[in-house]
Amino acid sequence: MNFAWIEPALLRDFQAEGTDAHRLCTLEDGWVERFGRDILVSFKRVLTRERLLTELQSWADSVGFRFRRIFARFVPRKSEEREPPHLIFGDPGENLQTIATERHLKFGIDFRTGYSPGLFLDQRE
Repeated sequence: MNFAWIEPALLRDFQAEGTDAHRLCTLEDGWVERFGRDILVSFKRVLTRERLLTELQSWADSVGFRFRRIFARFVPRKSEEREPPHLIFGDPGENLQTIATERHLKFGIDFRTGYSPGLFLDQRE
């Protein structure tokens, strides 16, 4: 298994503390974050996106993790080139909002409103 993905024990710890909003994987050119049952793949190169999507499925199968949808967003060099995440897996007719929980505190996430879902998971202790 790739060292960049969180270990099953850490996933269980997050679940035990009532948290379903956290980083799942970090690479140099991309990362994968969980927001409830939705996944956001952020990437700087298309090859990285493809790698993360392939590894996500393998990792999820290995730890018994189930997700509902996958969104992806390109991370451009210039801020003015930013676009909202695109749904790449899941029901396109479903509402693009979800609820993510951190230590039992619920946050509304809306993937259609802009580049960022509004909850910055990499800025946690």
